[in-house]
Amino acid sequence: MQKTASYKIGFSGLKDGHHDFEFDLGEAFFAEREFSEASSGEVKVQVHLNKHPNMMEFTFALKGTVVLPCDRCLQNLSLPVDVEEELIVKFGEEEDLDSEIWVLSENAYELDLEQLLFEFVQLSLPLRKVHSKKDCDPEVLKRLQIEEDENYDSRWDALKNLNLE
Repeated sequence: MQKTASYKIGFSGLKDGHHDFEFDLGEAFFAEREFSEASSGEVKVQVHLNKHPNMMEFTFALKGTVVLPCDRCLQNLSLPVDVEEELIVKFGEEEDLDSEIWVLSENAYELDLEQLLFEFVQLSLPLRKVHSKKDCDPEVLKRLQIEEDENYDSRWDALKNLNLE
């Protein structure tokens, strides 16, 4: 997989203060990802950077939609993405990108946001991704109902009458 330079922020030449950046996560962004649930999408990313002499504060706002298969019928499902996240980056001797506060080496001059943006999108998706029943493929729903009827076990009916309160 070839990395693109389009999701990098070169901060070494920036003056202290506020800076804004915009990125587009489109078809190519999602197609490059081997383990992405989303097959395509259009997500606008706004990054606000507040640069200080020894640290940087990032605020991310992601808005758009992604297309992925419905968990019930496997037809394409369009889901909204609306994410706001923050990241604090400090400078130190040892690089650490696995904690709440990232530490970059003092020689670092840019930050690649590609994997971070991908993770923000993935974590914003619900666990269960389904259409409403009226929007799901009727043939698949019919097949699922037939399989449910075949696997029905009447011994569990007695439990429906239990009063647990």
